[in-house]
Amino acid sequence: MQKSNKKILITGGAGYIGQNLVNCFLDDKYKININGRNFNTKDGTPERDFIHISDLCKIHKKVYKYLNTNKKVILNCGSGTRYSVLSVVKEFEKKIKRKFAITYKITNSGETTTICADINLLKNLFKINIQKKNLSNLVDDYF
Repeated sequence: MQKSNKKILITGGAGYIGQNLVNCFLDDKYKININGRNFNTKDGTPERDFIHISDLCKIHKKVYKYLNTNKKVILNCGSGTRYSVLSVVKEFEKKIKRKFAITYKITNSGETTTICADINLLKNLFKINIQKKNLSNLVDDYF
């Protein structure tokens, strides 16, 4: 098998797992680089709040309607559940029945261990119920 220099960087900063990222996971030439593995988390990798795109779209729709009659609102959009970056990668491995070549990069200066949205305002003001919170839901719908 020919070696490739193609790589993918997972930061969790996007907040949701997009189709382009999934397509990269399916390409057997990609390597997974995770920034940091010495955090005070279950597996040492950073924890992030990933949200399913369908839940994110529901939030956007309700906020759009709200802004038609209200001036502004500041929200944290997320699922309110945190997952380690490595656990997301492992869930993809499980789904596609393939192991990735994972490397760990040096942690960025000032990198936050855990980022998780406080979704109380979403729940209270917009009556939002995040439906696809568990990790398998976040992965399954891309296949």
